[in-house]
This record gives sequence, structure tokens and C-alpha cells, in this order.
Amino acid sequence: MPGALRAVDVNSNERGLVTFGMQMLNYTETRDRNYKLIEGKKAALHFPITPNLMSSATETIPLWYFDEVKGMD
Repeated sequence: MPGALRAVDVNSNERGLVTFGMQMLNYTETRDRNYKLIEGKKAALHFPITPNLMSSATETIPLWYFDEVKGMD
């Protein structure tokens, strides 16, 4: 996992990240063609959380990602 589980939020405040698991997603169609969502359409992803972490999880969890260009020192 790249990064140090630190982030800058939308208000430019540095925050520590909490993870309930990590996913690497690469959607492809048949014959390894990249899958593209139609502009303006939404997609929903659902990932189960292990039972031992459920007590600290909220109903929805914001998505975060590592920006390989910006990074973080």
C-alpha cells in the first residue's frame, strides 16, 4: 500500500486515515478491454466489512485514494 495513511481533506486539513480494508479495482470487458462508465451515470460499489470491525464502522464510508502524482511526504 503506497502512502502513510495520511491525507488532506477537502478543507486542506491533514488527517489520519482509518481503513476497513483495501481494494484495487480494474474493470475490464471481454478480451481485456478497459470498461468505461457512461458520462453522467453513477456506479455503486459494495464491499463487506469483517465482523470484528463492524462496531466502529458507519453506515457509509467515504472513498479515499492515493494520488501517485501528488503523493504525501
